[in-house]
Amino acid sequence: RARKLRRSNRPFLSSPPFPENGERLSFPLPAPRGKKLFCIVPPAPAPLEGELPTVNRIVAYINEHFSENLSLKTLSEKFYMNPAYLSQFFKNKTGMNYHAYLSRLRMEKAKQLLISTDQPIAEIAARTGFYDYRAFTRRFHREEGLTPSQYRRHNRG
Repeated sequence: RARKLRRSNRPFLSSPPFPENGERLSFPLPAPRGKKLFCIVPPAPAPLEGELPTVNRIVAYINEHFSENLSLKTLSEKFYMNPAYLSQFFKNKTGMNYHAYLSRLRMEKAKQLLISTDQPIAEIAARTGFYDYRAFTRRFHREEGLTPSQYRRHNRG
């Protein structure tokens, strides 16, 4: 015997409600032909005092985990955002796209390690998120105009 499906407890209206500030608090739902239904969405809770804005939390997470395999998809899952939206959001807030920011951060950390330690270049590459030594050397040379070992000799002076 078939059971009737019950609708959720959310109130349904025949026209969308709009608050006085013009912000839309509803979205259209599938409805029978010729009718439109709207579901009221409660406003987002106010941020807790002392809570970092989302972009600062994202940047802090990237700065902490830059040496890991940190893809845009992984980051979007961590912060419950669509990858395309996260990419656009990050660029709008920081002025730099996600991949450029991550690449620059990794390069800066690699340069610090080259100057301050005697670790092998392959180990520095791995510690900064570049898991292919040759790709790291090529990118480093392209961005700095010197190979990592030349950069180390030149800046230790």
